[in-house]
Amino acid sequence: MQNILKFANSSIKYLKGFYDAGRDKDGNITQKIKKEALVAIPYVVKNKNINLEMRLSFLRKEEFILEISCFGDPVYKISSSGLKDDKNFTEISFKIPKEKFIHAKDIINSCGSMINKSFYSKEIGFETFDEGISNKPVEVFAVPGSSFMVKKEVIKQVGLFDEKFFTYYEDIDFCWRARLKGWRFFFAPESVVRHFHCGTGQEWSYNFIYHVLRNRLLMVYKCAWFTGFLKSYLNFCAAAFINLIFLIISRIKGENPERIDIPIRVRIFFEFFILVVLRFILRIKIRTGTVISDNEIKAWMQDF
Repeated sequence: MQNILKFANSSIKYLKGFYDAGRDKDGNITQKIKKEALVAIPYVVKNKNINLEMRLSFLRKEEFILEISCFGDPVYKISSSGLKDDKNFTEISFKIPKEKFIHAKDIINSCGSMINKSFYSKEIGFETFDEGISNKPVEVFAVPGSSFMVKKEVIKQVGLFDEKFFTYYEDIDFCWRARLKGWRFFFAPESVVRHFHCGTGQEWSYNFIYHVLRNRLLMVYKCAWFTGFLKSYLNFCAAAFINLIFLIISRIKGENPERIDIPIRVRIFFEFFILVVLRFILRIKIRTGTVISDNEIKAWMQDF
């Protein structure tokens, strides 16, 4: 049960009304809220109330009331005069009655994947409530690797996941290769698979950032037109160089910014010289065996 509760705590979703996550002076992750915010709390036992504890502080000087509601019914209320300033935190606790569980909704992890003009992917419907995005099959650029079905002929033509990827972007790479062979992918609304996002890893950890950045660049090298790859690669190199300078200057000033992505970018910069050689023949095979034009791929690229 302890492991279940630990996983439940890490599965709380901050869906709306939050700024980007930050860290407090002790290194703990914090979430700053706007005027209104929506949080999704998972439940693990159907016949027991959920007891929640939060640590709060505030920045606003004027008086205000903080109210926490569950499906329209208040479960906690406190005045800002009862909260400490932004340098300290006040601990509050409240419960979500088990009677409210009848209103529980599933949260979508993916209804297919899209891609943008910088070759980053995004899950359609990610962390939104399952209230029917579509009631009929919809074509998508790619399908998530956690669960999908393809014909045997697809595997024969394009192969399996690239083992070099290990995790992240291996599904987008696979679908891109298949699309270049003329295959298409669809989201099927009647098909439901239970999936925990980053269930076997930790989002924004070293391994997460490393594989996301490296694999995206490797995917572009293998599948994209040369100018698309060159632009993406040069942008990556420029970002790695600029961030490295930033880190050096910060260290000279005696600062220690929380930027684990910077050494990762430098590592990938040097590793990619080897990857370019190891995947060169594969790139030639992928690019010379296409049956559709790159314009059809570009048509899928969105602004996000």
